[in-house]
Amino acid sequence: MDLLKQWMISLVFCAIIGAVVNILTPKGGTERVMKVVVATFLICAFLSPFITGDGLESDFELPEFSENKSDLSDSISESMLSQAEFQSVLETESLLESLEVDFISVEAAADVNEENQIYIKSITVTAYEKFSYREKQIESNLKTMFSAEVIFIWEKK
Repeated sequence: MDLLKQWMISLVFCAIIGAVVNILTPKGGTERVMKVVVATFLICAFLSPFITGDGLESDFELPEFSENKSDLSDSISESMLSQAEFQSVLETESLLESLEVDFISVEAAADVNEENQIYIKSITVTAYEKFSYREKQIESNLKTMFSAEVIFIWEKK
């Protein structure tokens, strides 16, 4: 860690020296030359640990992620499943609104298949009974969109 700290301090000092040289350089042709010299100086200061072959050695070790890999994978899977369910609910609600069907709620259930692909298992639509004559049309559209089982719950208003 000390090596990294020393490198950063030397970079700051080199930047300060470069700024002072730029300020003191007279305008004109020498200004361009000095900017190139200062830029080269800063690049060399930045790359010095790598040019010498020492690199930046540190005392700390990166944490081992393999232990938490399954937990992280499960968390990502759950997040992706809930996002897929949410998106399918939004699309179903949009379809119902375009068909001018008053609905109470829409729920979706997603799962992961053997190829680790997310798919929608079922969509449950709770709507008012007066729209039950549109059940086949809604089911056809939803099966085309999601290839999922469509469940209807019809309630009286």
